[in-house]
Amino acid sequence: MMIRTSTPEQVRAWKVLAELADEVGDNLPCRQAPDLFFATQSEWHYTALAKKACDKCPLKDPCAEYAIKYKEDDGIWGGTTPGERKRLRRTKRSR
Repeated sequence: MMIRTSTPEQVRAWKVLAELADEVGDNLPCRQAPDLFFATQSEWHYTALAKKACDKCPLKDPCAEYAIKYKEDDGIWGGTTPGERKRLRRTKRSR
């Protein structure tokens, strides 16, 4: 098991995202049903539900940007799966 450490920059970015979420309140889909966004592989059918819930979220873009930049390898963030985020990072590097 690999243990990840957070950089000070990542901690600051997380705090900004958390503050934005606090401003929106408990109506965020990820706060209403957090398990939906971190389903196991055997619960793959929840992925589509989580992505659809993200479509309505006002924090979809900053959430996805955070997850892409800081290599969140688990869960649905901003409507993206871990595989989608990995492809987006590769695409950015190849430009």
